Amino acid sequence: MQVQDGDLMRSKPQTLKYFFLSLVGLLLFTKYGIGEIIEIPPIPDNISKKIKPSVINYEVSYHLENRSFKAYNTREISQTQIDGKNAWHVSKKSEGSWGTSFYLYDLDLITLLPLKCEIATTSKMATLEYTGNNIQGTITGREGEVALDLKLDGPVLADDVALDLFVENLPLTPEYEAKLRVFDIQQEEVKQVSLKVVGSENITIGSNTIETFKVELKSLTNNKDINIYHISKGETRKVISRKYVYLLSSGTQIPVTQKMTYKTIDDYWDENATQ
Repeated sequence: MQVQDGDLMRSKPQTLKYFFLSLVGLLLFTKYGIGEIIEIPPIPDNISKKIKPSVINYEVSYHLENRSFKAYNTREISQTQIDGKNAWHVSKKSEGSWGTSFYLYDLDLITLLPLKCEIATTSKMATLEYTGNNIQGTITGREGEVALDLKLDGPVLADDVALDLFVENLPLTPEYEAKLRVFDIQQEEVKQVSLKVVGSENITIGSNTIETFKVELKSLTNNKDINIYHISKGETRKVISRKYVYLLSSGTQIPVTQKMTYKTIDDYWDENATQ
């Protein structure tokens, strides 16, 4: 079959169109995880029912070259109602020399999947709603406000303290493995992550030594994006420490270490009432 010059000229715009659409599809697949379905493991009922309202105070250390910075965080878990249904409300306040940040998440009472999220940091603000496989809302950063309307092939987890709560309530065993999809608000992308118990370690906080599972969360697309959790092996699982590398858009890597000090709401208010 011979192709005439006119046919070739007419086919170029069509070829460019398909190329452009394919490129857009690839970018969406890479950024938002569209097209790959990862089934998020369920939280067993007997575990989710053990979650209690609580307050956690913990210190975060950031290391950049020869300098170190610290932030002081408070995470609070309480119950709320969303559309007439009970849900968990998880909040975090982070205070450092660079300012104060707030993170608010409403999570399904049983699955711990996100329902709503609000964050306000020194560099970004966001208000999001998670409905089925959709994420809608706005994200405001240095480049202005962006409307978000994502239609995914499956549910995703929220990040930060909401992810901490999910991971610590998985039915961990020495051989446990899973895959997760997490929407990272700071990076504005869906991350596909492998989760694996890679060992056991004793972690000392103050005068207490705690036996923990060492859990690795690793990005399936970026081998530098790794989180290491230490989660207590007691009847009620808790994140004892977390280490990760914060990746800036410039490529700079900032090692971060978190160690938690746990207090109940009653203990927290009793101590603060006497000060």
